[in-house]
Amino acid sequence: MAKSIKKRPTKVDIDTLQQTDGALAPRRTAQDMMINDNPYTVTDLNEYRAQLDKLSDADLHDHSVKVGVTPISHRPRLEDRLEEQFLSRINRRVYQPVHIVLSPEAEARRQRLLRGGY
Repeated sequence: MAKSIKKRPTKVDIDTLQQTDGALAPRRTAQDMMINDNPYTVTDLNEYRAQLDKLSDADLHDHSVKVGVTPISHRPRLEDRLEEQFLSRINRRVYQPVHIVLSPEAEARRQRLLRGGY
């Protein structure tokens, strides 16, 4: 009968261990999620097209997975799909300012409220 060989425990690098302290992670606001969850670094379509032109095929596929588009091998069609996704996402994020015209009485009331009066 052969003797079984005991395996030595491997040394663990303490720096690579991860430990949680049980504290809850800070909650993110909706505004943080809208700003920080944007996988695009630009908001202009021409700049985005320039970025896509600089990417290799592998990088383009990685980017498409990151933004939620199924990568395909036909580059022009993939770029078209990425541009459509870009426009739909950016159009959801960009809000046009609304200019409200108030009557003079309402404007006076608004100014009074902003100063702290009732």
